Amino acid sequence: MKTSHALLSLYVATALSIAGNVNAQADPAGSDLAPQAVTPSKKEVKTANRRLQKAVVRALGSARGLNAANIGVIARDGAVVLRGSVTDSAQSQIATAVASSVSGVTAVRNDLLIRPE
Repeated sequence: MKTSHALLSLYVATALSIAGNVNAQADPAGSDLAPQAVTPSKKEVKTANRRLQKAVVRALGSARGLNAANIGVIARDGAVVLRGSVTDSAQSQIATAVASSVSGVTAVRNDLLIRPE
């Protein structure tokens, strides 16, 4: 009985020492638990810019009181440039307001020319 108790104690002690050593090993990838900043690839940036451009074009096309037929949109990192022409300053203001309201737009530069019909 004493022999089996001694063997059991030996097994428990061995198991505990092995478990302690497993947790003490260093993390090969680094022990820093803070999330690493992920830089998007050129392709991902281009896709995001194109997606934002299309969203602004859709919003301009469906805006009431705005003729967006001659308005072009360039999007880059959340900044949007409106180019082309509109018939009056009210159209220009509407276009700027609509573009600003699109999710993901951080800034709008209005380069629209006013060309009365």
